[in-house]
Amino acid sequence: MTKEAPINQQFNDLTKHTWSMMMVGMPYFLLFLLWLPQVMMNTTGIVSTLSSVVFGLLIVVGFILTLWLLLRLRKRQDQLLNQVPDYRYTGEDEYWRFGMYINPQDSRIMVPDRVGMNIGINLGRPAGKVFGIASLVLIFGLMIGTLIPVYRMDFVKDAFIGKITEDTLVLDAPFARKSEIPLSAIKAVALVPEMPGKTVRTNGYGGENYLTGDFKVAGKKATLYLNVKQPPYLHVSTKNRDYYFSNRTEAQTRALYEKIQSQFPD
Repeated sequence: MTKEAPINQQFNDLTKHTWSMMMVGMPYFLLFLLWLPQVMMNTTGIVSTLSSVVFGLLIVVGFILTLWLLLRLRKRQDQLLNQVPDYRYTGEDEYWRFGMYINPQDSRIMVPDRVGMNIGINLGRPAGKVFGIASLVLIFGLMIGTLIPVYRMDFVKDAFIGKITEDTLVLDAPFARKSEIPLSAIKAVALVPEMPGKTVRTNGYGGENYLTGDFKVAGKKATLYLNVKQPPYLHVSTKNRDYYFSNRTEAQTRALYEKIQSQFPD
């Protein structure tokens, strides 16, 4: 980096120390992240919810910690380079740090990136810092808001809830609003081996394994709480809307169907 051998040695030592620390710590961190979903699969209620939140927060913390370590390394390297009259950075090189432009002397807030195909933020300006932080908060908020429900589907026992409380059928699942259906409003209930018609999502989650949220099924408004891989599906019909539900196992779905049936004497 410079013509001064001691400075170069310190520069390289800093780099090796930071990256070695990250390479040693990262496997243990990832092992813990892989272990946590196994715990989530064996818990229910508030414990499972807290586990999901902790999982999402750990991912965010891991990203922030990695970024902080790299920025700290760059700052210490710059402090070393400032001790010598010349070093290898040329042009705007010294203002680009890990893909981010930081130049307090540049009045621009938005700047072309180094490739010239996109626009970046000048984090050296106060307005740039505000815009950058707001963007990160939005990105992390969206990530946590989508990641945690998806992991709940796969790793939490009670992610799909179907139960009867007093005179009400309660259905709930990630990415879908809770439905509380009075038993008196139910017109028909059945177990169906597959969806009875064309299924179109209007609001919610549609994936290979799960369908949750608001849909139209065979032209009628419907709310789905489906573990797609576990038919048959419970089909509850009311005057204005249909509901489709399946739990983690066929036995759980059938048990709920039989419990609903028992509420309607012949």
